[in-house]
Amino acid sequence: MRAALLLTTCLATPVAADLQIVTDIPATAAIAQAVLGDNGTASSLVDGTISAHDYALRPSDARAIQDSDILLWMGASLTPWLDSAVDTREGTTISLLGVEGTHLIEGHVHDHGHDHGHDHGEEVVKASEDDHDHDHDDHDHDDHAAMETKAADHDDHDHDHDHEEVAAAEHDHDDHDHDHGHEEVAAADHDDHDDHDGHGHMDEVAGVDPHAWLDPHNAELWATSLAEAFSEADPAHADEYVANAAAFVEDIEALEGALEAQFAASDVELFLYHDALGYMEELGLEVTGFIAESDAQQPGPATLRAIRDQMAEHDNACLLTDPEAPVAMIEALQNDLGVQIAAIAPTGLTGQTYPEIVTAIANAATSCVANGT
Repeated sequence: MRAALLLTTCLATPVAADLQIVTDIPATAAIAQAVLGDNGTASSLVDGTISAHDYALRPSDARAIQDSDILLWMGASLTPWLDSAVDTREGTTISLLGVEGTHLIEGHVHDHGHDHGHDHGEEVVKASEDDHDHDHDDHDHDDHAAMETKAADHDDHDHDHDHEEVAAAEHDHDDHDHDHGHEEVAAADHDDHDDHDGHGHMDEVAGVDPHAWLDPHNAELWATSLAEAFSEADPAHADEYVANAAAFVEDIEALEGALEAQFAASDVELFLYHDALGYMEELGLEVTGFIAESDAQQPGPATLRAIRDQMAEHDNACLLTDPEAPVAMIEALQNDLGVQIAAIAPTGLTGQTYPEIVTAIANAATSCVANGT
């Protein structure tokens, strides 16, 4: 009889269910999974082989979002198609771009009043760079200077700043003291990592570059913040979440040093399809030029002529493409100029860990090899 009572008591003891985290992109899922460990699953709605900017939610995605314990996303700056789901969802939603202390830099603001298929006599290639020091020891970004881009005439540096200024593109990298053409944007005030009332919309800072997961310091900050959120949702495993986050931070600190050394040793003349690696430039990555200023933007004829001319000047040019890049355009550049092409997945690939995501991009950038090889 006593044995039967003990058995009944054991069966009645509730067993904590694993946390189910739904995220927007693989990079977000990778950070969340590192903190979860064996106590849950983080899945991403979009795989890195397709554009994260434009995506149509399927009914199964909507169900997964509603059924999840936590919806985790970068924010509407990256995945605007999630905005309505965030608004209607009940439960915890976390926008990583809105986590207090997140380091954000300025992206290129796209003027929708201009037809970028027209030749305005100006060529957008790469914002030129002023002097800038990025201190990785204390992660002090207060000295980031705003950058005015230059008119396309590379020889005439006495230009009128009253008109809209665009590209030019030569880097001046001395000892990796450089301005990356981006301005630091203050992270939105976020009293709590769980924005229940604002539904995670606190990341809406004008002109922000949303590729903030490519800054290892942000990944470290977010892991620590997620450990708190997961502990609140699942107190039984709080110690494990905190320990997992601490281990993740230790690994990323080592990764950052390796990336800086790798970028310092690279001699590749790197071109990007779109300007997605600004945060990696702060680690020393040198980018010679890019075709598109932002996600989902199609470059015009002047831009293509400028990038072709610039690529032709370099024997060691490498063009990194991504899911945004039109295949025909890339093939034409490769056939006409013989430029090396390598594909990257800036948002990561499903199943990759965070170090694998960042390392794959770094390897492609410094050796012009396809993502994951």
